[in-house]
Order: sequence, then structure tokens, then C-alpha cells
Amino acid sequence: RLTAMLKGRFDQLGSPELETTLRRMVVVFRFLGWIWMILLVVVTLASSPPPRLWIVYASVVLATFWVLLTWYMARNHPQQLGKAPWFALDSIVMLAVGAASIASGADELFHGGLPLSYVFVGASTHDPSFRAALLGMRDDIEEMLGWRSRL
Repeated sequence: RLTAMLKGRFDQLGSPELETTLRRMVVVFRFLGWIWMILLVVVTLASSPPPRLWIVYASVVLATFWVLLTWYMARNHPQQLGKAPWFALDSIVMLAVGAASIASGADELFHGGLPLSYVFVGASTHDPSFRAALLGMRDDIEEMLGWRSRL
């Protein structure tokens, strides 16, 4: 059951092996997402440049800075990646990068997979209220998957 799986995973948060794996996933997915974004930006600029180019360039600078900062933090201050302030800042940056395509007036989205790494940042957050929110969704997820029916 999903309940046992979710509970088991969250009970293990704090184990060094799991924390290391989550940090690696954040950094790897963030880097791959950045590469994907750069490729899409190049294609966007080559095929149909949006009217507000400065937003495109600013989002690339922000994404590059954030990827490098994430890598630095994972190597030098790994405990900070699991704290609520990092999650809050990461939320803002990923929303800004994700919204840049629309804000620039681009015909196609160019942020690629960079915001997908946000899921792993959330999974590695040690904030009890965040974990409680995830566990609180357990019943809805089970019902959605058909593992139980709502009474």
C-alpha cells in the first residue's frame, strides 16, 4: 500500500544514505534540466526570438547561477538543502524560471526540465510541516490510484 511506502520513506529521512542520494538527484536533475533549457533557448532564439529577449537572457543567467549555487551548497553545506529557507528560495527561483517563457512572449516554452528538479528539493526538505502536508495527501493519492474508496 502507498501508505506504508510513504510512511517508510519518510521514517528513513535523516539516514545518511538517503540524504546523500537525494542531494545527488537534486544536483544531477538540476544540471540535466539546465542543459535541456540551454538547448531550448538556442532553438527558440534561432527560430522565433521572443519580443522581450532580456527576459530570456535573465532566465538563463538566473538558472545558471542557481544550478551552480545548488552544486556548491550540496558539496559544502549539504544540511542547508533540507531546510525550509532553501526550499522557499528554490520555489521562487523555479517559478521565475518556469514563468520566463510566457513573460518573454516566446511562442514555445523554453525552460525545459529545470523545474522538475524541484520535486527532489521538496523530497529532501526536513521541514516537518512539509512532510506532514505530503503525508496528508496520502488518502487522496490512494483514492486517485484506486487503492481504496472514499467513505
